[in-house]
Amino acid sequence: MEQAHILKFVPRATSAGRPRLARLGDWMARHRRSILAVQWIIVVFYIVLVALPAFLPNPLPESRLFSGDYGASSFIDPNLCLASGEPMLQDKTPTLTPWHDKLVLLAQFAFWGVWWPFVILSTMLMGRVWCGVLCPEGALTEFVSRHGRGGRIPRWVRWSGWPLVAFALTTIYGQLISVYEYPKAVLLILGGSTVAAMVAGYLWGKGKRVWCRYLCPVSGVFALLARLAPFAFRVDRDAAALAQRGNPRRSAAGRERSPAADLRHARRGGRRLPMDRQSLVRARQARRRRMAG
Repeated sequence: MEQAHILKFVPRATSAGRPRLARLGDWMARHRRSILAVQWIIVVFYIVLVALPAFLPNPLPESRLFSGDYGASSFIDPNLCLASGEPMLQDKTPTLTPWHDKLVLLAQFAFWGVWWPFVILSTMLMGRVWCGVLCPEGALTEFVSRHGRGGRIPRWVRWSGWPLVAFALTTIYGQLISVYEYPKAVLLILGGSTVAAMVAGYLWGKGKRVWCRYLCPVSGVFALLARLAPFAFRVDRDAAALAQRGNPRRSAAGRERSPAADLRHARRGGRRLPMDRQSLVRARQARRRRMAG
């Protein structure tokens, strides 16, 4: 009797069964060039907000951003007074706020009133997405690092206390020079931080964000805020290694284009627990079937 052969069809894995965050990570991997373009747009916007106001005159104390006039509608002339000796209140001619004052005030409002609240809120909601994807200093230090010396990271740079020391010094010095009010002070502190990040990227590492990992003044604060995030992203290195084996041409950029894994972790005692091993194995098997198909 002739033996029958059974054909077993394995359906190709689709993204329909993957979590939403995992699909978002895959989308980010496929649109890497678009994300790089967004990074450079943010870099240009950051440079304009930090550098341009420093080369304009300081706004007058009476200048207002959301008003066409500045100053009070009346004033007291110390040289004139009534017969009773009381000061005389006189009308004041309205004066338009100069355009450069409005430009400086707009930059200050955009940076301190919109930029930083957005960064803090995004860190509390999505973890270190800002640091890993959108931060202008991170993008610049990584770009310089690709074309830099690529030296070995010194042991003193790896000291875990640098973020705390840098944050304390930056905060104290910023309060002493009124960084929130004077554009030149902003350029001195933030511009100096950006230059230091680029120097660190040029000297140490190759295509790495040495500044972000070891020296950034706000990395410690963002790490604490990220603990509040309900989910975060990380690079699935197992999937990246499989992709590199299947396509050697991607070995040079495999780490940058690696699929992102969903990290919607549970919490126990303040610690994040990774996804269970069975789910991780199923995800790896699905990726293998997808690449084999």
